[in-house]
Amino acid sequence: MKKALLLVLGLLLTELVQAQTGTEFWMAPPDVTLRHNMPGDEPIFINVAAGNAPATVTISQPANAGFNGGVPIVLNLAANTSTRYNLTALKAQLETRPTNAVLNTGLRIQSTANITCYYEPSNTNNPDIMALKGANGLGTEFYIPLHKHAPFYNHNFSPNDADLAFASFDIVATENNTLVMIYSPVAVDGHPALVPFTITLQQGQTYSCANTAPATHFDPLTHPSGAVVLSDKPIAISIKDDSNHNPSGGCYDLMLDQIVPVDILGTDYIAVKGALNATGDESLFLMAVENNTQVFIDGNATPVATLFAGQYYRHDMDYLSGAANNSTFVSGSKPLYAIHVTGFGCEQGMAILPPLNCAGSTNLSFTRSTSEAFFLNLLVRNGSQDDFVVSPASATIPASAFQAVPGTGGLWMAARIQYNTTEVPVNQAFSVTNTTDVFSLAIINGGGSSGCRYGFFSEFSGRIDVNAGPDVTLCADQQVPLAGTVTGGSTTGIWTTNGSGTFTPNANTLNATYEPSLGDIALGTVTLTLTSTGNCTPVSDTRVITFAPRPLPEAGADQLICSNNPQVTLNGSILNALGGVWSGGVGSFLPATNNLNAAY
Repeated sequence: MKKALLLVLGLLLTELVQAQTGTEFWMAPPDVTLRHNMPGDEPIFINVAAGNAPATVTISQPANAGFNGGVPIVLNLAANTSTRYNLTALKAQLETRPTNAVLNTGLRIQSTANITCYYEPSNTNNPDIMALKGANGLGTEFYIPLHKHAPFYNHNFSPNDADLAFASFDIVATENNTLVMIYSPVAVDGHPALVPFTITLQQGQTYSCANTAPATHFDPLTHPSGAVVLSDKPIAISIKDDSNHNPSGGCYDLMLDQIVPVDILGTDYIAVKGALNATGDESLFLMAVENNTQVFIDGNATPVATLFAGQYYRHDMDYLSGAANNSTFVSGSKPLYAIHVTGFGCEQGMAILPPLNCAGSTNLSFTRSTSEAFFLNLLVRNGSQDDFVVSPASATIPASAFQAVPGTGGLWMAARIQYNTTEVPVNQAFSVTNTTDVFSLAIINGGGSSGCRYGFFSEFSGRIDVNAGPDVTLCADQQVPLAGTVTGGSTTGIWTTNGSGTFTPNANTLNATYEPSLGDIALGTVTLTLTSTGNCTPVSDTRVITFAPRPLPEAGADQLICSNNPQVTLNGSILNALGGVWSGGVGSFLPATNNLNAAY
């Protein structure tokens, strides 16, 4: 079977099967330094917003029976409401520290209805938000898209070596006996560079991987950028870059997010400029997961980089004015991670971008964490920018706020809109809907002398698996029963043929029957293709049907014999078959029924 990805521009308005909106989320809470505006790792919040149905949300640590005094946290939310629950008292049970140790800190968030959820270390001077990815955050193959950009170095709190600020990736297992293999291009705590190692995790157990050597931990060259993580069961991974400096001032700020596995990645992304200083090195880090990946900017036909798996290209966005041009379009010849660093003044945050293909939402809920500056970054296809509805109606999304994204031929529109606390009050649930198309939404909340909270809440794509069935050889006069499957980010598909036969009852039925035409039979083979449908780039699988000529049996001439004749010698023949079988009468065929010259 041959599988192929077919690129299409049109996306249909349908719900995605898996999304950041979901009913189950896993995460390994990061270790944030105590030393940044002590206590720099406080407060800690979990933010939950319910959709159109009431939700009962349970927060637990499956590997720690003593979590919260042995009683899971239960939150009851009415429809279209939110809560910001303070977890600070549980800090010692939450932070995944030390590195290079199997710990029991993994959080599991379960809900009776769809919710959005994000984790928020919220110290005034060192905050960020981690938008949890739900089912799309789980996988078995990841690359670690941390940066090595020299101006973004970690603040050095030595000699307080027990509370350093460093870059790490943190793993949580969702099932027992999960084998995880890690390969890092740089040395990490307890393990040399370029030597794979394995760990075994039970459900809810965690592992933090980083270089925390006091003499080098702050140098971006020691970040485990491009590390590979493989597992035999689903895991979730988050990345963290603590107290990260910005070249445009004296700021240093926490950056973190939960990432997605490689099978959720896409090739096309749009980043909307934030409000960093003009020399703040606003950056889009694009990491390859396959060798010979070319990177293109704003539709230019000449690649700016060709990458090996685990390498990244940094696209500097300082040139964008944010007024006349507020976004950049990037594409890869193969799937990429896209990590956007933006913020306010010299305070920065980090978020993984959802790909344009198959991603997007028809409705999203969010909350504002603080009264500091608050922006929405929005992406939508041209023609739907005037179709946003916000509830409550104190905030609006005007079509005039959108600008065409360069390099997309006018297909995509981007906006960055600021709201005051009257329009979007603190800790109040807001719902954004587009009535004609899917869209992407991110929030940026913070200040130029405090910190930045940056996260995307739009759905990521779900991997699509298509199986047309095995190749088969049939007789020329037979119909072809089909039993195709489409699972993951789409559950529907359409059959096509390179011949001229017909599908019954129709080509959209996965278990249709194919009736070959005389032309199909004359050619001897026909290729049937099953292609997924929906709002994701279609995935296809093929099935080859070979038609064998119809068997032509010849039993011989009719014979007239005497009734007392002891036996009749037969002289059968057959074309287009390996053999034949005699039948009929109440006598016997000797030596056997499959002997064409048997005696009867």
